[in-house]
Amino acid sequence: MDGEVGCARHLVNASLSGVMCDQTGGCAPGPTGLPGALTEQERNDLAKFMMSVSYPPSPTRRPDDALSPTAMQGVTDFFTDEDGLGVGSSAIGVGQAVGFAPITCADNSGGCHALPHGASTNSITVGAFDAPTMRGLWDRHVQFSNGSPSSEEVLRAGEECAKGNPPGFHPILGGFLTGDPCALDSPAIEALLGFTLDPFPGDPSGFDIYDPAVGVTERGVFLSTFESLFHIAYGMRGAAMWEFFSEMSVGFPGLYGRQLTVNASDALSPATAAALGELIAAGNAGKLTIQARFSGRREYRYAGADQRWFETVTGNGKADTGLTTDELLQQVVAFDQSATFTAHLRGGISIGGADRQPLLHVDPDLKVTEAIGDLLAIPRPAPEPNQTFRIGGIYVDPAATLLVNGAPCGACSFVMGTTPNGTYLDVTLVDALPYGTHVMQVMNPAGWL
Repeated sequence: MDGEVGCARHLVNASLSGVMCDQTGGCAPGPTGLPGALTEQERNDLAKFMMSVSYPPSPTRRPDDALSPTAMQGVTDFFTDEDGLGVGSSAIGVGQAVGFAPITCADNSGGCHALPHGASTNSITVGAFDAPTMRGLWDRHVQFSNGSPSSEEVLRAGEECAKGNPPGFHPILGGFLTGDPCALDSPAIEALLGFTLDPFPGDPSGFDIYDPAVGVTERGVFLSTFESLFHIAYGMRGAAMWEFFSEMSVGFPGLYGRQLTVNASDALSPATAAALGELIAAGNAGKLTIQARFSGRREYRYAGADQRWFETVTGNGKADTGLTTDELLQQVVAFDQSATFTAHLRGGISIGGADRQPLLHVDPDLKVTEAIGDLLAIPRPAPEPNQTFRIGGIYVDPAATLLVNGAPCGACSFVMGTTPNGTYLDVTLVDALPYGTHVMQVMNPAGWL
């Protein structure tokens, strides 16, 4: 079996060879001649099932799909090194001194968490391991190449560093940096580099890494590494990046699955207007299908093009001209019923089907020329009207909608093309974007974001 399902089939074969039976001696050959009892068809079916498993919606993704200010800082920290504190940047230069010079965690050529998946294979930066995706990081206790940051020893050391109590011996650093590895005031660093590395601003961070009464948390595992090794490498802490990962898209709009139930006493309240307004905005943007179900079994579906609610089944032979939102809520009051509004995925989305979440990355021709220590070729359009730039794209429908900072961009357009290095989008912004970090997304007609 080839392609994406074939890739998952390797995982199926590996899982059946050892962990699904008595560990002594491994699994006996089954009907396929491979270890494990499943047939060829059953293995392929399991591979297809694995390919259909999707991440749940990101836990703190905002209703309007725009990133919070903290998450936007995380984008900058992870991708751009705007502060010049990356280990390979000209501002510090430490990377060149020790022969290790990626500037950011997303270094494409270093085999780190490269766009578009935030993953890579055979990293030349750290031990030739496969860097896992950053998608869904908030749902994984075991992180990084060998899982060591998830150990109690590393978490306790990270907690001590964060609170300004240097542990003296850090389990990850293994005694290589002695003295004060948290604040980087270490004789070992001075001997290696020939100069003393001043502590970065913000030491100690004061972050909560590990509380024995609470136990291991995904956030604590991620932040613990940025209290030592990664803090030295990238000159920053992990809190803003963690928020970015917790808000970033895994294909679903932020309001997916959101429900709002109203009754006669609160249907016309300001709180209802605000909450329902968010759902309607998502419906107007084509991100989700919004349905309203009355306790009396009537059901309505919102049509963004008409900005009206239509009964899904009328059954009376009369033409359905629809209701405005105000008229719908007035019915809740008039009939003294409750109504539950639910944000559903668009009908074109099929988890595990042929449709895919569109993915964006940098210009594919520039990506292949990057060397370790180069900044990513992230577009930097001038803050002026009518700016055109090139980005890379995978699974992007030519009829997709561009979104800038979560909102559909009516004054944006793109033209697709291909080079030997991949597919690209030449994007044109009619309206000027102010100076700063902005996030662009695309939404395919099927609904993937």
